[in-house]
Amino acid sequence: MVAEIDALRGGEVLGGALVVPAAQIHAVDYDSNNMSVIDAGNANAVSTVPVGENPTGVAVSSTTNQVVVANRGSNTVSVVNG
Repeated sequence: MVAEIDALRGGEVLGGALVVPAAQIHAVDYDSNNMSVIDAGNANAVSTVPVGENPTGVAVSSTTNQVVVANRGSNTVSVVNG
């Protein structure tokens, strides 16, 4: 089953990661320089976290409970506690 989630209306999503135990999706928006946390059960945005310029990728560590975001425009990496 494939479901389309429209929690980032108007943005350009270039990367995302699913956190299985928490049932959350972390999606980065290239244009707004934010990462959205989305409830996978109901497809609603739970929170928005500012990250670096032009984020393009996201990864989640299950051991450290941290989310790592690659920011292309600022040539940086953002580390967010999950």
